[in-house]
Amino acid sequence: MSHASHQRLSTKPMQGQSRDYFTNYVGDLLILDAGDGGSSSNGKIYVLKWDVASNSFLTRRLLSFPGPLEHATFAPVNLPPLTP
Repeated sequence: MSHASHQRLSTKPMQGQSRDYFTNYVGDLLILDAGDGGSSSNGKIYVLKWDVASNSFLTRRLLSFPGPLEHATFAPVNLPPLTP
């Protein structure tokens, strides 16, 4: 598995990312690693793509979160800003 550079996001209850961020990954698999394996384990989001030439999956880490992720859902929607 090869890992590309990643982006760290803040510790908000809800995260948003522009759909433009994912345009190069249409047809790929989006995989969530909750990161709950210990106190130093952070959540991560990966993209898996099948590579015909090597007959294997290529893995790229897209995002990293400070701490574990829980109850993640992905949807192609725009959410209004949350008020405290």
